[in-house]
Amino acid sequence: NYFTATLDGNGHTLTNLNVNMTVNNHAGLFQVLSGGAVVRDLGLIAPTVRSQATGLQVGSLAGSAAAGSTIQAVYVLGGTTTVAAAQMRGGGLVGIANGVIRASYSTAAINQEGTPANVYTGVLAGQLDGGAITASYAAGPNRAAAGTGSYHGGFVGQVQHTSTVITNSYCDGEVMVTAHCIASWGPGLTPANTTSQTGTTAGLQAPTGYTGIYENWKLDLDGDHELDYPWNFGNSRQYPRLHTPTQRAQAVPAPTDYDANDNGLIEIRSLAQLNAMRRDLNGNGDATHADYIIAFPHRITAAETRMGCPAGNCRGYELMADLDLSAPGSPYTSWTPIGHDFANSFRATFDGNGHTITGLNVDVAGHAGLFGRLAAGGVLREVGIINPTVQTQSSPDSAGGLVGQIASGGQVQRSYSIGGRITLVDQTTSGGGLVGSNFGAIRASYARTEIRTDFSRTNVYVGGLVGRNRGSITASYAAGAVSPTTNSVYVGGLVGRPQTGGTVTNSYCDAATGRTHCIGGSTPSAPATTTAALQTPTDYTGIYQHWNLDLDGDGEPDNPWDFGTPTDYPALRVITTSQDSPPPGGPRLAQPPQETPYNPALDHPEVYQNPRHEMAAECQVQRNADGEPETSQITFDLGSYQGAVILHLAIWNGEHFMSYESQDIPMPPFERDGQTATVRVTTNPAQTRFLLDSVSPTTNLVLGYADCHTDDAVPADSAPPESTTTSTEATPPPKVYTNARYEMTATCNVHHNADNEPESSLITFDLGNYQATVILSISLWNGEYYASLESHGLTAPTLERAGQAATVLVTTNPAETRFLLDGTPNGLRTNLLLGYADCHTAGE
Repeated sequence: NYFTATLDGNGHTLTNLNVNMTVNNHAGLFQVLSGGAVVRDLGLIAPTVRSQATGLQVGSLAGSAAAGSTIQAVYVLGGTTTVAAAQMRGGGLVGIANGVIRASYSTAAINQEGTPANVYTGVLAGQLDGGAITASYAAGPNRAAAGTGSYHGGFVGQVQHTSTVITNSYCDGEVMVTAHCIASWGPGLTPANTTSQTGTTAGLQAPTGYTGIYENWKLDLDGDHELDYPWNFGNSRQYPRLHTPTQRAQAVPAPTDYDANDNGLIEIRSLAQLNAMRRDLNGNGDATHADYIIAFPHRITAAETRMGCPAGNCRGYELMADLDLSAPGSPYTSWTPIGHDFANSFRATFDGNGHTITGLNVDVAGHAGLFGRLAAGGVLREVGIINPTVQTQSSPDSAGGLVGQIASGGQVQRSYSIGGRITLVDQTTSGGGLVGSNFGAIRASYARTEIRTDFSRTNVYVGGLVGRNRGSITASYAAGAVSPTTNSVYVGGLVGRPQTGGTVTNSYCDAATGRTHCIGGSTPSAPATTTAALQTPTDYTGIYQHWNLDLDGDGEPDNPWDFGTPTDYPALRVITTSQDSPPPGGPRLAQPPQETPYNPALDHPEVYQNPRHEMAAECQVQRNADGEPETSQITFDLGSYQGAVILHLAIWNGEHFMSYESQDIPMPPFERDGQTATVRVTTNPAQTRFLLDSVSPTTNLVLGYADCHTDDAVPADSAPPESTTTSTEATPPPKVYTNARYEMTATCNVHHNADNEPESSLITFDLGNYQATVILSISLWNGEYYASLESHGLTAPTLERAGQAATVLVTTNPAETRFLLDGTPNGLRTNLLLGYADCHTAGE
């Protein structure tokens, strides 16, 4: 009487099942689901199942589900399961289970006749002898009486075997009558292998989506390596219900573009996505591991458009936000390096975009760091490691804050490690503040991380930046403490042991590392530099005259360093002009055109400073001997704002403001000293606009702006540019601007409700002959200035593009909504203003 096949319910139901076993057999729709049996997408409505067979099992679906069986998207709604003899196992879904149960639930009631001994009952299952339960719940009463040696749970009566795993599953503690979700654990077992939790009715009903306790209820049910969305959460007064297969297919979100800026790098915004990179070491986005599916749900999988990369040619990853591995609730407080050995090395590009990774904690046997080993062709760039704790325990491996070992042909550039400690505990190991051993190339990088070793070990190579070097190190430095020499330890303030073929060019170490020489080995060389000598230069002069490197291979120096003040070590700039590295926070917005061209003789400087952060700003113009404006300077006091900032400069071209980049004007250095930020430009002050933005990946918050028109800084009101466009008069026409160069047109329509109040606004752009990618930004007036929808806690609607038509509909008050359409031709950050609209009335 074993069922060995598949029953697909196709979302249908069986109602009023009635089973009453008085003979020596298991009881349920099936007596036994054997190994290999599958039951899926089936509902049992109000079943009545009873057994009085001593020592056997009873459940609405099956008395017993053996190892290798699968129950998936099956539910029991109402009804009763009754046990009436000793040594029975009774559950709302199954009596005893040793297979897989996922995305299933039971609201059945459990009854018991008399008080038979050694009975295990649960609203979902009576006993688990192994197997796994995932993303399931129980919300019915268990009225079974105690009985000698009996256990009765709101979810499961007893977990009997150590191999049993229960994840993301719950029971309703307010309806289950019994005291516990899981009433008993077998000998030597503890709740360590389960996340089954007792919740309240409201706690189980209130989430109306895959959030909170249901965040991980998206599962790959059909084995296609894509997440399925099996649940209908209803409203906040309903338990989750299961979709039919048809409804489930319709519930799948639209494919997600994980390369929104089309630069071939998959965007990382979460710890789970960072961790999932280990499943795709070549960076092409085709991994099928469960970690990857969960981290990148509904990614585009077609080869020609994979992950949204142009032509499907993904070549690595880029970080879009600062990440903290030690954050509360993080599952990554103990990190396994990405790419840990020769056969499993990271071979792609990882671009940090100037972001940081904090709280790295690694203690492994093998190459250790955020990355274990970087293979030939692999590139790590523009990433900061903050307060790492890294330790390697095996020979002949390497440890560093960023990466354990760089193979020949691998590259690290514009990267650093600050704080923390690197520790070597075995002989014949290599350790550095940034890289353990280098056979590739390190450029424009630094480490201020402590490096230590177990002094009883031999043949250990310890350096402030790199432990062992057979590659090249250029324009880099180290200033972290390095442990003293003991036994056969090769130690240097910059490199522990140089090897044949290794080169060190224009690179330095601080004597404060505790080392007298930067290069260790049998004959230490390159005397250490004083702290003052490293800190004093504030430009590419002196020891830093060769540090302005061409890092992107375009033949132009990239100005990677910010030298700060004479009491600062050099730090790295975020290089925002790289095609591969768009700035954090998305493209900065060019400002919309003015009503009339500026008249420098009449207009005064406009200065806006963000009152939220108690900021102040000053705008000054310098004139030549003829009294004509020659240069302008804006100085911001950042007040209480502690985050990173980006300055955007725009120039008036006679029609509207365009970004410097789109005018082929190089951006001047933006100098920041603590809370003071200053820039000087030599374009006509009457035609130059300054915009100071935060670099939060979601807010694009305008911190300050200025137009410098005269040599007197006249404070303006706190409203930003174009604030008058929020007029709510009955008839002013909506403002629509389109870029004449591309022969574009646009319409702006407002929809009104029954009371003739503006309810939603629709902007439609005809892109004319503009063929490249467009980005739409929507901002909302908050009473002081326009800020992004995200900073208001609102989700930006999707820009729908069909050919040359681009349309978006928003449901915020049209009188408070601004549309800005930007272009990104060739993937470059041009901030080309293509179109703009404020929709105030119905009309075009």
